[in-house]
Amino acid sequence: DARLAAQFARQGSPIAVLVQLEGSATASGYRWSTAGGPPYPLDSTTPVTGAVHLPAQRPVDWLLP
Repeated sequence: DARLAAQFARQGSPIAVLVQLEGSATASGYRWSTAGGPPYPLDSTTPVTGAVHLPAQRPVDWLLP
């Protein structure tokens, strides 16, 4: 889908992230940390946003063992 690819690339190069959602009896079918999530099922084309929190460290520490 060219539109979706353009949306991903709009803010720079995308980074692949593997996410494993926990199932639940909510309308979306997944467990949420707030108020039960959206009132509809999610699928692979549902747009989402997220944040990744990394420990505070110098960038060079990512390269050195």
